[in-house]
Amino acid sequence: MIKTIFRMIWLWCLMCLFTSSAFAQTDEISPEFLLFGKEILVVTAARYEQEIGEAPATINVITAEDIKNSGCLTVGDLLRTLAGIDIRQTGTKFYLTPRGLSSANSCATGRVLCFVDGRPINTPNYGSFAPGLTLPLVNIKRIEVIKGPGSAIYGANAFSGVINIITKSPEDLDGFEISAAGGEFSSQLHKLSFGKKSEKIDGLFTARWYKTDGSQLVADNTDFENYNVYGKVEISKITLSFGHSETDRGLSGSTARPTSTHTEEIKESFVDVVGNIELNSCMDLMVKGFINDREDILEMTDLTTIDESVLGGEVQHNWRINSNNLLICGVDVRQDIAKSEIALAGDNETTNVAFYIQDECKLKEKLTVTLGVRHDKHSVYEEVTSPRVGVVYNLGRTVLKSFYGEAFRAPTFAETYPDIWLSPGMHLMGNEELEPEKMQSYEIGIGHKFTREIEGELNAFYNKTRDLIVLRSRTLPPTGFPPIPVMVHDNVNKNKAEVKGVEVSMKSKLFFDNLKGVMNYSYQEAKDEETKEDLEYAPNHKFNIGLNLKLGQFMANTALRYIGERIYPVGRSGADMGELDAYTVVDAKIIARILKDLEESLSAYNIFDEEYEETYSYPMPGTSWLAEVGYKF
Repeated sequence: MIKTIFRMIWLWCLMCLFTSSAFAQTDEISPEFLLFGKEILVVTAARYEQEIGEAPATINVITAEDIKNSGCLTVGDLLRTLAGIDIRQTGTKFYLTPRGLSSANSCATGRVLCFVDGRPINTPNYGSFAPGLTLPLVNIKRIEVIKGPGSAIYGANAFSGVINIITKSPEDLDGFEISAAGGEFSSQLHKLSFGKKSEKIDGLFTARWYKTDGSQLVADNTDFENYNVYGKVEISKITLSFGHSETDRGLSGSTARPTSTHTEEIKESFVDVVGNIELNSCMDLMVKGFINDREDILEMTDLTTIDESVLGGEVQHNWRINSNNLLICGVDVRQDIAKSEIALAGDNETTNVAFYIQDECKLKEKLTVTLGVRHDKHSVYEEVTSPRVGVVYNLGRTVLKSFYGEAFRAPTFAETYPDIWLSPGMHLMGNEELEPEKMQSYEIGIGHKFTREIEGELNAFYNKTRDLIVLRSRTLPPTGFPPIPVMVHDNVNKNKAEVKGVEVSMKSKLFFDNLKGVMNYSYQEAKDEETKEDLEYAPNHKFNIGLNLKLGQFMANTALRYIGERIYPVGRSGADMGELDAYTVVDAKIIARILKDLEESLSAYNIFDEEYEETYSYPMPGTSWLAEVGYKF
């Protein structure tokens, strides 16, 4: 399969060379003639809006057009298309593996900080977020993904990446949009959106309902149902966002351990207020406050209810000292609360106060240096200082970047406080002596616009981690009556790991203007320094290729992904390792707009019915489809 991939890359390069010779007429490339339009603006890399070529980070952007054309149903499915990021699925749960840092014993998704419009959505209990079906794509304007540490400006969970989901504004809709869809596994998807911009107040409202029976490959309780409502009101310089989501799903377990009676009910709500104040022509102030509330009811052997809340606030000051120097500083406060007698052995609460400062200085016309540092003071673990430095050399058609950063991940409630007897002979314990995970990261990259039709990017990185939190298993001598041995599971700071890799991506028009293509390939080595073994669920090779064809009122999109072999732990202790086979999956979507405001689409997934597993003992569905009709007025 590897030979096939490299042949495809070679064929791609030949087509790009043909395109280059056929279309290139000048060495100058004006912004209005760039392949994918004007330079994309991003806000996540440096906490203010800037062109992506100037951003002091390796950053990918998934636009609303990308989402519409892809046929994806979840944020996780969208993230699969990026180099260096892998998604593994267990039933209706999604786990993120950024640049090889995955773990079966610690929630890898907790090593990435996820925002929605700058509001963190990682939960206190597991420190994670769910890139699955509870984040509706109908609201999303674009997704900005930073690969690499972001603790210098965002703190604890920005360990190996930052994801900022930016939602649509009222002006992005300016009317009604409704759609209905149905497909395989008795799936139904219904969406309603409304946006209105006026002189005094702008408003947006969306509602979405999704239901499916699931593939039932493991057990018969693979069902999933979610409804989500969301609103946004903009008055002058103040934005109020609010939303509520409810989810019911089956927890089918795995083929090795099916759990046909287990279910989960999740209720989530939030309120977010942001105010932007222009102090003068050189200074502005951002003030933010938010509340996240979550109730998780697990119906397993016993009924377990986890109530979680996050209260946060932030003040950020931007000072444009002169045309070559921008100084940003801010204070960030967050309080995490979780209550559950069974899951967390009581009520727990932590507070984190942080101060950050960043100076972006343009030393020469084309050379920009960004220096930043953040200091976090947590109510439980040690104080942590996270620095970073980024250098960007922008030559117009070519952009050179280099970065160094340090990051940390705080122990979660689920790792620190549990005291649960899973059975008479199995005890899950917390460890209040845990220290934060830490990482040092080095990266260099180059981006180049070859012609008006071709652009590419190459990045190389090296990450060195220590004190990774892993689940330890040990057997204690028999005690009590009857005298049976007890298997104890607890978390410890143990692993040191090195992760290094290379990522290459390319975008191109092929032969004529209506056909666009994207390709990316990533190679990574993620190894435990002590055992010299690969980290679990960290593929060495990952390859994506996508083609988008527009002909009149029709559009067709095809996406292929290849994931190489991965190892997985056998049993909870992870003492023995197995290997999952590589796989290749092809998806496609066709969109037809026969009438001006009426749109029909058909999405097909796993077209060639590939049999594969992303997580051990969780078979993925075969060929499936979803048909949708939407109307805008």
